[in-house]
Amino acid sequence: GTIGSSIAHELNNPLGGMISFLQLLKMDGENNADIVDDINNMEQAAQRCKEIVENLLGFTRQQDNSEPRWIDLRDVITQALKMVELQARSQGVDVHVSVPDHPVEVEGQFNLLSQALCNVLQNANEAVADQAEHDPRFVGQIEVRLDDAVQGHPAITVTDNGPGISSDIAPQIFNPLFT
Repeated sequence: GTIGSSIAHELNNPLGGMISFLQLLKMDGENNADIVDDINNMEQAAQRCKEIVENLLGFTRQQDNSEPRWIDLRDVITQALKMVELQARSQGVDVHVSVPDHPVEVEGQFNLLSQALCNVLQNANEAVADQAEHDPRFVGQIEVRLDDAVQGHPAITVTDNGPGISSDIAPQIFNPLFT
């Protein structure tokens, strides 16, 4: 979290400067449509990078771990997906999300839950990406589903069409450094 926050802050400053300079260039090149189109594309890319950095900052911010509060699991899913969607998309993995239209609240810590879900999503993405490397016709798919009452409790289910976990490594899945 500390390293991520430091990196995010270091990237935010030059990105802000780049966006400002691009806006100045756009004003100077108003008479040249080709230049303005290129500048708009660069500005959109810089804004996207800034959004990724802001998501990283939000993800790494420390909260008081002794104070659980009511949170909407739909927001937890949205935050976790922001952290893995770019990687999944770049690897050709389709991510499908199914959530109710109404809030699904639990008492907990937002950052800890989104980080845990992000880890599960990254593992699913790695599994289907590895499968795609062996079979170019394979299309990786991840499904994230939020149910508001499974045996009386909310549940987030993540499924993928990867190869699954072999029995010889299954005992290691709770090791935090194992993927």
